Amino acid sequence: MTEEKDKRPPEENFTPGAANAYIINEEILRSRIRTILNDPKPSSFLQQISTNPLVPVILGFLLTGLVGAFLTYYYNVKQKELEFELNARQRDREREKDDRQKELERERDERQKERERVKDENEKDLEYIRSKQDRELERLREERQKDLEYQRTQQNIVAQRTIEQVRVLDQFMKYISSEKPEERELGYFVFVSLGYEKLAATIIGQRRDLAGKEVLATLKENPDKEIKRLAVSGLAKISEVEIQRIEAITNLFETSKSDTPYNDIDDFLISKSVTRSRNLLSIIKSYIESPDAQYKDELTIYVGRLEKQDSTLSEDAKFLQLLRQAKKDPIMINVLTQLNRRLFFEPALRAAGALGIKTLLGFAVVYDSMVMGGFQRIRDQTSQELNGAPLAGVDERLWIKTYLKNRRTWFANHPLPLFHLLPVSRTDFFLALAENGKWDLAPPLDVRGVILK
Repeated sequence: MTEEKDKRPPEENFTPGAANAYIINEEILRSRIRTILNDPKPSSFLQQISTNPLVPVILGFLLTGLVGAFLTYYYNVKQKELEFELNARQRDREREKDDRQKELERERDERQKERERVKDENEKDLEYIRSKQDRELERLREERQKDLEYQRTQQNIVAQRTIEQVRVLDQFMKYISSEKPEERELGYFVFVSLGYEKLAATIIGQRRDLAGKEVLATLKENPDKEIKRLAVSGLAKISEVEIQRIEAITNLFETSKSDTPYNDIDDFLISKSVTRSRNLLSIIKSYIESPDAQYKDELTIYVGRLEKQDSTLSEDAKFLQLLRQAKKDPIMINVLTQLNRRLFFEPALRAAGALGIKTLLGFAVVYDSMVMGGFQRIRDQTSQELNGAPLAGVDERLWIKTYLKNRRTWFANHPLPLFHLLPVSRTDFFLALAENGKWDLAPPLDVRGVILK
């Protein structure tokens, strides 16, 4: 046994396989020694195998080896499958990466090509635009040059025309400054024909020149808004001046004051009759309605008595004094003027229109006759004598002169001596204007020693 123990492999050569072989040999040796010592009855092969303690060991070893080999094989196969799958995935990822890389490179190439194409097209467009702009600039320069040449030519023409117009205007300035209305009217029309409508309208408006009335009437239809405004403004000024001038003539004959017409206050102060002065109540009411009336409060208390036509007012010294003072108040003067226009001026305007009278002198004669009275009588007599009125074709100047002569004769032969002096001289005043050709009542006018300008 000692020898057998010495037959063990050296420790440096001792491996798991050698250890197993050594154990088996040891077991076999012990089995033989027991057999010799005991010398049992020989058993069958199966019994020997089943009773042999090495069998389980060998079987366990074999099963362990088989299971280990199987597991090793199984895991090797799985490992290979995993490695194959990982390799396949890796190859797929690499292939996808390559594909993406190629796709990106292709897209970059396409974008680069597109940018180059767009760049080329933009350069072509810019070149076309620059070329077009150059052509347009050249065309504009040529047109500008032509315009400048044309403007210089036109300026020369305008300058020549202006010089000629200035020369003509200089010649016709004497007409505008003339004392004769017909010459001033001619001068204004010349200004208009030469293109100086604004200047003509401005001069006429500032001067309030009646001779330019027809010129302004023509310019009122001008399409130029400024010229039209000047014409309308000038006509308004002239119309008001005409009205005031006509009123002033009659006022001077009636009250010796150019701005105060004859009225019911004067009539009441003279006649001392409330019933005769029909408009006295309306005059007082209109006056006290104004907040600026100077004697508003003092006259208000007399309204009730005026409405009752109290005859004792003619003896009321305070009331009479108030009327004399109120007559001088500008508010009262305006009230009297407006009443006079409603009672006399507007009817005179309608009567003159019905007769076809157009001159200011003719209208002034009709208005003065309306104020004095007796207009219809002399009107009918004159129209019968001349077989018609200006509206029917009779010369207006002839009709007015004939009317004034008939009126003078009527006053001179009136049974009341009151009509023999002032009314006759009043009619002679208008006859003198007609004989002197003052049909437009152009100032200055001498009315009873008062100069109307």
